[in-house]
Amino acid sequence: MSEEQESYLVPKPPKTPQGEQVWCKIGEKGELEYADWEAIEQLAVEYDKATAKQRNDRLLIAKLMWLTRQVTIKELTGQR
Repeated sequence: MSEEQESYLVPKPPKTPQGEQVWCKIGEKGELEYADWEAIEQLAVEYDKATAKQRNDRLLIAKLMWLTRQVTIKELTGQR
């Protein structure tokens, strides 16, 4: 599945009252409501470059999301 095909799966990016970038939003029922995969990939790359002391929850969550996405894509496309 291409990223273009995936684009309809999530709504437009939400905005915070402070105008901060929202890269991931979990809905009230615990569902993934929004994911900005470009921002998540950038944060995952930051995680890889960071030392253990520089890593934080934000980077860790993004890295886990990115890895999960990659595994899911491989499983759905039959790649190993």
